[in-house]
Amino acid sequence: MGAYDENTITQLVTEIYQLQIKLCAIEADQVAFPPDGGHDINVELCESLHYSPAVISLMKKLPYPKKREMQLDISLLPQGFPLVYTDDLDIELGRDPQNAPSGGLEPLRLDFLLPQDVALTLMYTRDGVSHILDTQDGKLLPTPALACLSLMFQLGTIRLFRPQGYPPASEGYQYERPDDTFHYRNWPPQDAETYLRDLVNNIKTLKSIPCSLYPYYFDIDEPDVQSEMKEIIESYGWPDQFRRDEWKSRMEEHWQDTM
Repeated sequence: MGAYDENTITQLVTEIYQLQIKLCAIEADQVAFPPDGGHDINVELCESLHYSPAVISLMKKLPYPKKREMQLDISLLPQGFPLVYTDDLDIELGRDPQNAPSGGLEPLRLDFLLPQDVALTLMYTRDGVSHILDTQDGKLLPTPALACLSLMFQLGTIRLFRPQGYPPASEGYQYERPDDTFHYRNWPPQDAETYLRDLVNNIKTLKSIPCSLYPYYFDIDEPDVQSEMKEIIESYGWPDQFRRDEWKSRMEEHWQDTM
């Protein structure tokens, strides 16, 4: 695993937003890019919920949807909707991404994530993914119905967490919380920088295509749609001579015809 680097994570997440804007999956006026000095977030609330200084620093520097009401229009990472940490409610929801989709049916565990872990996305259905980044190891944890970016600050990992089943792992993998089956830290972590950089490259090459009709990535797991849309988008000059306005005027028709 590579070392966690805040600037690299911020740059990659920003590039994902920019590529989605270029492809008209979202519009620029839906996204709040951080001003100089970072977003004005509720640091006092963050500290009371035991977010680490590294997490608070990252939260200030990431782009977000301008309003919480826009969250469900954006799939930042596959099957995951971005949090808006300029909003106090999302600061609280981000401490327990496993129960956030319950709509209040399950009480939030405001100390569920470790202090160095931050949810980059929430799942808003039980089929979604919450990506949890561990700023101490630089890892990402993948879990069904809750994908978590998680590794440690030095390593930079991510976990994709799905609480419906026991975390899959290779033979010999040591679960961190063997007595707590569905704990997000049991999901084998991935290197966060690699995960995000791969997504950036897959969007650029149209191996993963963010849909313009609803928040979803079409990729090689759905080859008929992905391959046909790749050919159509390339016919508009993607990537270097992309005729965005022309594409935007006809993209809805193309998506509907293809799906």
